Amino acid sequence: MEDIQQQEKIEVSNEEQEEQQASQKPIQFAQALIRRLMKQNPDVKLVQKSAIALVGKITEKFLEYTTREALESCKADGRRIIQPKDIGNVVYANPEYDFLIHVVPEPDFSNEKKTSRAKTVSNASKLKRTTAG
Repeated sequence: MEDIQQQEKIEVSNEEQEEQQASQKPIQFAQALIRRLMKQNPDVKLVQKSAIALVGKITEKFLEYTTREALESCKADGRRIIQPKDIGNVVYANPEYDFLIHVVPEPDFSNEKKTSRAKTVSNASKLKRTTAG
């Protein structure tokens, strides 16, 4: 009986290690997709491979940052699952993301009293200060 329990523990440990290794592998976006997206602009005729690779890396960093900030928004609400509204909170709290406002759902402030974008920005900046340190 003990042998079975010990074997189960080893299997669980191996699965956890595999999950950690998989999550640490760098993710690369398909260069063909990036090239196709970049060439959707009719003024773009040719794109160097190094430029495509750079856009891929920028996209990775953007997703890392957005996910980290959305997770903080999620945790602030006492949840563990990131929802579209968490991403919306990130976008609406950061003026540099104003170009995404028409894509992302606007945060729902119906449950809060006297809430404005300024308050969202204030809360987001507090989160940034606590996570940046």
